[in-house]
Amino acid sequence: MVMKEIVILSTQRAGALDAGKGAFVEVETSEGPCQIRFTAEDAERLLTALHDARKQLQAERVKAGTPPPHVSRTPERWETAIDPVEQTVILRTEFSDGSSEQTRIPRMEIGRVAHFLQQALKRFDAGAEMRQ
Repeated sequence: MVMKEIVILSTQRAGALDAGKGAFVEVETSEGPCQIRFTAEDAERLLTALHDARKQLQAERVKAGTPPPHVSRTPERWETAIDPVEQTVILRTEFSDGSSEQTRIPRMEIGRVAHFLQQALKRFDAGAEMRQ
């Protein structure tokens, strides 16, 4: 059997199949649109394979003297905490690649940030009503 090489040009969307029977990813490829379906177990193996491939790509780029490509990280989980000693709010983001980032918001800025988030929520709610 001959391996067919297909290049993914863009990711269109992803989601779950009916009744939780699996998931799918829709991509635009060099051969046209394509939907890839898989089980939860396959998704875990695919994730591991993609992480391994990215690590190998980065190692090859280092050997070749090429700078690593910009990696977009998808937030998977948010944690919040309060530091009463430093008088800050801590926002910790965990990303799909296993990394995390911590942001501290000083006490004097909390009100402004909360107001901004409240306004954003109102705009999103208004947009959702218009789409229905």
